[in-house]
Amino acid sequence: MPTYAYITSFSAGGTSEGIYVFRWAERSPRLTPIGIPGEALENPIFLRANNRQKTLFAADCTRDWESGGRVVSMAIERQTGALTCINSVTSAGVIPVFLELTADDSHLFVANCGPFGRGTEGRTVAAFRVRASGRMDEAKTIQPHRENSIDPERQTSPHPHAIAMHPQGRWIYVPDLGSDRIYCYRYDPRLGGLMREPDNTTDLPRGSGPRYLKFHPDQPFAYLNTEMSNTLHVFHVQAEGRLEHAQAISTLNSGDKDGNCADLQIHPCGRFLFTTNRSLQTIVTFEINRSTGHLTKLCQTSTGGAFPRSLAISPNGKTLLVGNEQGHSVCGFAFNSEHGKLKALGTLAEMPGPACIAFATV
Repeated sequence: MPTYAYITSFSAGGTSEGIYVFRWAERSPRLTPIGIPGEALENPIFLRANNRQKTLFAADCTRDWESGGRVVSMAIERQTGALTCINSVTSAGVIPVFLELTADDSHLFVANCGPFGRGTEGRTVAAFRVRASGRMDEAKTIQPHRENSIDPERQTSPHPHAIAMHPQGRWIYVPDLGSDRIYCYRYDPRLGGLMREPDNTTDLPRGSGPRYLKFHPDQPFAYLNTEMSNTLHVFHVQAEGRLEHAQAISTLNSGDKDGNCADLQIHPCGRFLFTTNRSLQTIVTFEINRSTGHLTKLCQTSTGGAFPRSLAISPNGKTLLVGNEQGHSVCGFAFNSEHGKLKALGTLAEMPGPACIAFATV
């Protein structure tokens, strides 16, 4: 089956060129450019692929990116990787930055972080029904976020920044950069509803700026990175959806002043975790203790470009791609699962503002 890599070209100024399409060669490894689809995508920032339905979902901030947003569903043509729009719907908020699918592909969740500045309008989490054809209904549930925290520039309003689904499919978790909390919602698969569970809200140190949360592939652990305090937090996942804090470890080396954490990925083997420090232009690799979930820092690796926003692990797990948003490049790294080291493969693609990378094997 062919594998394609879809990469968003995002611009805070609204001058995005859309989604770049590449054919992915695992053995080489190599990105072969196919083109830029002619779909009406104004400013896509995040992607989620559905291999079973041969569908790609895009979070589109639109050119007027501080006033609205939408989600676009596109069919993937198996032979060419070309994208054809199925439909688009409003994201039910402002600046959609993250998408997550349920395990049965029946619902899509969207985190709308909203702009920095005072106010709560448009800072929402929304659930959308996805039909077997890939077509989306309008938002079924919309949950607004209202709390804030202490930073006078980036935390005067809520900013739901990501969504992680519990392995059992009963809850979703939403790290909120603006309120220093992880919110928990119970998911009703029959109705597509989300109900907040206040008793399962997890508070982080004030001024942390939680960004991404990921669950371990086969152990009861969860991992969160913080954009402002540059820390990784480890949680033990308890019954009824509660997260019990187990460890905090810096993504920085001694002497580093700022990291500006971005992406967070766990290797499918379950032994290694990667995060990016955008200001330092590094990928930080951690080893996971499979008994305790605790992390040990292994190394920092230069990303080969400026402001590494996104990471993606290839389908066979042997290559890591990083999108250097301000360096306008996508660089590759060979990954050794025996010792966790990364070997630079150089620049595999050049394009404006790579913000999200999604592989699709169809």
